[in-house]
Amino acid sequence: QNVFGNIVTGGAGTNIDRLRKRIKIVASHVTDSEGLDEKRKTLPPESFRIFFHVLNEDHALPDLIWNQQTRRELQIALDLELHSIQEELQTKGGIKSIAWNHQQFKVTYPSLKDEVQVGTVYMRLWLQTGDSFIKSWDDPLRLFELLFRRLLCELDRDTIVTNMCISCLERLYSIHATNIGIFPDIMILVRSMGQTKNTETQHRLLSLITTLVAGSNDEDETDGDYLIGNSEQLLNTEFISYMCQFVAWGHLNPKQIGNKLSDAVDCVDLNVSNPNEKDSLPDAIKPISPSLWFIALPGKIPPTPSSIRGPFTLKELTVMFNNNELFPHSIVTTTYSDGYTRQSDDCFEAKDSTIDTGNWNKLENINQLRWQLLTDYLSGKVPYAPSKIALMALKSLSCLVNVHQSIDSRGVPFFPIPIAKRLLSGQIIDTTAEMKSNMLSLSIMSQALLCNDSSVVEAAANLIRKIMDHNEKACAKLYLTGVFFFACCYTGSNFLSLAHLIDETHMQQKFNAKVISAKDAELLSAKERSILGNILPEGLLKILVNHGAEKFSDVFLSNFDTPEVIWSTQMRQHLITMIRQHLGDFPRRLLEHIDEKYEYCPLPGVSYRRLEKELFCHNYYLHNLCDEVRFPDWPISEPVEVFRSCLDKLKEVFAQGQGIKDGSQEEARIVLGITPSDGGDELRKAYRSLAKKFHPDKNPNGQEMFHKIQVAYELLLPTIEHDATTQYTPDMHELASRNVEACVEEEDVKCLPFGRHQMHSAHLLLKTQLLVCKRHPDDIGKYKYPAYALLLSCLDFPSKEYLDAGDIISSCLLREKRLEFVHTTVDLMFNTCLVSPLNAEELVHEKGFTSLDSILDFYIQALNLLTNVKTESDESEKRSQSN
Repeated sequence: QNVFGNIVTGGAGTNIDRLRKRIKIVASHVTDSEGLDEKRKTLPPESFRIFFHVLNEDHALPDLIWNQQTRRELQIALDLELHSIQEELQTKGGIKSIAWNHQQFKVTYPSLKDEVQVGTVYMRLWLQTGDSFIKSWDDPLRLFELLFRRLLCELDRDTIVTNMCISCLERLYSIHATNIGIFPDIMILVRSMGQTKNTETQHRLLSLITTLVAGSNDEDETDGDYLIGNSEQLLNTEFISYMCQFVAWGHLNPKQIGNKLSDAVDCVDLNVSNPNEKDSLPDAIKPISPSLWFIALPGKIPPTPSSIRGPFTLKELTVMFNNNELFPHSIVTTTYSDGYTRQSDDCFEAKDSTIDTGNWNKLENINQLRWQLLTDYLSGKVPYAPSKIALMALKSLSCLVNVHQSIDSRGVPFFPIPIAKRLLSGQIIDTTAEMKSNMLSLSIMSQALLCNDSSVVEAAANLIRKIMDHNEKACAKLYLTGVFFFACCYTGSNFLSLAHLIDETHMQQKFNAKVISAKDAELLSAKERSILGNILPEGLLKILVNHGAEKFSDVFLSNFDTPEVIWSTQMRQHLITMIRQHLGDFPRRLLEHIDEKYEYCPLPGVSYRRLEKELFCHNYYLHNLCDEVRFPDWPISEPVEVFRSCLDKLKEVFAQGQGIKDGSQEEARIVLGITPSDGGDELRKAYRSLAKKFHPDKNPNGQEMFHKIQVAYELLLPTIEHDATTQYTPDMHELASRNVEACVEEEDVKCLPFGRHQMHSAHLLLKTQLLVCKRHPDDIGKYKYPAYALLLSCLDFPSKEYLDAGDIISSCLLREKRLEFVHTTVDLMFNTCLVSPLNAEELVHEKGFTSLDSILDFYIQALNLLTNVKTESDESEKRSQSN
């Protein structure tokens, strides 16, 4: 190929293979063992023609640079040599012949002195040209070895040559991996990558290592024995630690352009109504970077309290380092967070309680600070963005997981599990290693879901899935990394990878005593078994359990309002807002300290305004199911199970009695240690502090207190935040559902075995039973109705001899809500008897006809009285008009 600068042209480049073959023919004749005269006889004339043709042409090939300047330099060298021979002949005087020592004749080309050459290859031109040149190379293994030797010689000495060697090694291996085979010295590259002070070199070494374990495939599949052999050399804590650091590096990615959802959530956080207002906010209102770093003079570890300074931000550390106030051997540590607040203070005193005294170390031994302060990272001359670095690290780690299978040919899991999974899930700890990132590897992978690059989030989710596959021990405690919080608060639209991760792990978490002690987890409901049971609406959770990840992802990203699922963009926005409030400033702390570990604190139940008056029962939202105007003839699968579930729910409603007692909220405040004047921030702070203290994973004796804390928080949250400013606009169906109970007053539930808070739920349950009974009479008629006693307790009407006209007219039994409730109850009795004669016998046995007779008498009297009142009113109105 002819290459001029970065422009590749055709022409002679298509004949490079033929040219090399003819040069070989010439070489084979020249190296023959016959005499010189014989050699000359056997040299084909065509070879000379080719040679002189090439000699007169200009070439800029990776293995041949020949142009007018080099021809001129050759001519000068030959002229000088001929001149010296002539002088020698004249000096000897009369000698007719002389033997020219051509074996030691060498031409130096000054125009090529700046070209970096390895073997016979000019690396600059190699990197500029396409792949056709290197594909036709005869001995790629030899060239690879020469490049690696040159790399070792130039590493951290000549940066330009070093980076060219690395790029050439990567390109060569991506094409000739099969011919080169296993590279046995890959750990030399790993250690060089970790210690180099040149950021470009570090990034290119990472890219080379990724190619050595993943090949040229875009996917993270490890195919071929050579790739597996390279990967097996990296199954150690040292490499895992470096890769985890690079994954965490993704948090430093520049802020990306957000979508509408992320803009809306940001507006809620900043209390503005328009995304355009965010940039115009005063600096005092914008979120600030938390100060996390403490420093001390070199010497004793831990240092004396008087020598400690801080806390500082990374930006402040950079200024101090440039001003020679901070040195590579200075010792540093970070703050220890016992809870994440919504806003960080501008400054605070360095107290022993805020300093992580167990992590004092030299600055040069902390990867993040060494790479940001002791290298040229801040110069901006880096080949890859932080997100690209994180992607390459994730790809390399994924290849390690692919090296060994987790199950045998029968599908039986191996024991112990593959070493890559043990390393990445923290089940192997190298106590001799200086770096401890492998202990945090699973947390770092999970926290990568908070990165603002969608590709990093997707790759991290896929890697976690692989690590958790047939890894029961690690999977049971995966929730402690916060991965489910991070996944649910993701604002992107590429949610399928996260949905698969959630689908495969959410039911496997051992997050409370009830799940851990359950002998048969299948007997628990999905809401009780799932770690997402108090985060997602039950209908959405059922979609995940019953239909899998793909359907769940589709619903999660869309708007649905059906009897089976109610979910909207506004509800998703509310969920993200609640999780962000729970996480506090942790995402911003990662910008300062990229491998900080999230301290798990359980998230209390998330309530959705759209579902305040809805009731979910066996795969259906009953209010929507009973709305036969919007959803006529909506199919009901398993009608008997729906009917039975409604009966169980009805018994629970009756058991709740009069609902919440007045003193319960005061008791909840006492449990949480807050006052009536405290707001939402104080409530969340108190909850986080107590929940972390009494969580069963940290305090085995705190299960009972932990339950009280959760109940108290869920009781107080709706009341305290009722008037909070939230960018949330309910739709028409939500407004309608809110108004369903708005008119229910204490008078409406007089003499009922429950309070007005339970009346709406009880009525929905009765209406659903009636609906199922009408649509599926054959299925329901096979069973005896067992709850007539409950129904009759709602129909305790006074006898007619105890009522006068005034009592009847003013009775609560004539109020609209009560009339609807009584009508549904009686209609249900009638239809249950209609589907099965045995039910009629049961109703007689429960003395139901006596109650029905009282009802009939009451409403006949009421009808007569109301008719008389109406007649008298009409006559009075006519007399008034005539007068």
